[in-house]
Amino acid sequence: ESHGKACAKGSLTFPLLSDSDGSVSEAYGADLKIPLLGSFSDRQTFVIDSSGTVREHWLERDGSMANVKAIGPGSHVQQVLDALDKLG
Repeated sequence: ESHGKACAKGSLTFPLLSDSDGSVSEAYGADLKIPLLGSFSDRQTFVIDSSGTVREHWLERDGSMANVKAIGPGSHVQQVLDALDKLG
């Protein structure tokens, strides 16, 4: 429900994903298993086109993901917007 509201508020034309059971994280190799602490989703962003192909991928811990707390030029938000613009 909250994702639907966010899409409406931001005029997004694509769905946002909430991976509560971790199955999508596991399928994309984004799950992070830490002994004694359990399983978590590693902070990653994927841009997936309408045919299901991963077009862009950023991983916070490898440095490919720009600042996630900033907005504007040089931010991760801008990285994603630029990738979406390339898709058309």
